[in-house]
Amino acid sequence: RDLRQIRPKDTREATKYWIKGPMPEGWCALAYPASKISLTISFPTATVPYLGILVNEGGWRDMHAAFIEPATGSFDRIDLARLRGELSTIGPWGSYEWHLEIAIRDLP
Repeated sequence: RDLRQIRPKDTREATKYWIKGPMPEGWCALAYPASKISLTISFPTATVPYLGILVNEGGWRDMHAAFIEPATGSFDRIDLARLRGELSTIGPWGSYEWHLEIAIRDLP
């Protein structure tokens, strides 16, 4: 599936994709050619190694959007992430800190 363009909202589909394995670099970008801008998010792969992308073409809550989701585990199911060895845990009274940088830029 070519994700360079989101289909119309009346497609009525929502599909979540996961980048296979840990991200080699901690960033992802979306370009909005009609608005002539791009959105880039950056995150530390040492603490947030996985990335999910939800392409929503009207199939979830009637929205039309793409969501970028840095994650500490792969998939949206702990059982599958555990099978792949791709999840993180936090002990009782523990904490987990990381940061997210967001940049909106003009397209050339």
